[in-house]
Amino acid sequence: MMGEEVSLRWTKNEEKKFASIIKSNPESSGRCFWDVLVAYFKNKTRAVLNCR
Repeated sequence: MMGEEVSLRWTKNEEKKFASIIKSNPESSGRCFWDVLVAYFKNKTRAVLNCR
């Protein structure tokens, strides 16, 4: 599945939450945003999150 196809499965609220999680857990902070993403988006696989 291509990234564009995957992105069409995301709601606007999911897009906003995803962006918020990424911004609140910058790489420079030493925190891992993957744990937060996986916990919040329980219905999405890690592969789908990675394509985002």
